[in-house]
Amino acid sequence: MKPLLWSKKYGILWLLCPMLAYSSAVKVVGSQGEHRQTEHEYGPTHRQDTLWKIAQATSRDKTLTIYQVMLAIFQANPQAFSFDNLNSLEVGQMLRIPDPAQIRTISPDQAYMRSIRDYQRWRQRRALK
Repeated sequence: MKPLLWSKKYGILWLLCPMLAYSSAVKVVGSQGEHRQTEHEYGPTHRQDTLWKIAQATSRDKTLTIYQVMLAIFQANPQAFSFDNLNSLEVGQMLRIPDPAQIRTISPDQAYMRSIRDYQRWRQRRALK
């Protein structure tokens, strides 16, 4: 749910919290009408969004590490990141959130190591600016 703010100009309530832009599920149906899977989306992303925050907000399975969720979101949405880096999320992106079964296919160690590597590369890029 998004917090509500009152607008004197329009006399209505405005919804303004981009951090909670998580949408409802989208049901994927096969050609014969069978249920294939349910996908979730998050977005559009805003300047203050981070992959860590999005992973925390969208993961409901406590058996998964935050790093697994982050890497799964990254892999499902490569177009949403600059420089092939977990820390370079672009603004205005709609992110597909993989289901827990898909996320579980990623090794917790692999996800953690990728996170460390990308963080170091992101810091190096920022130091060059």
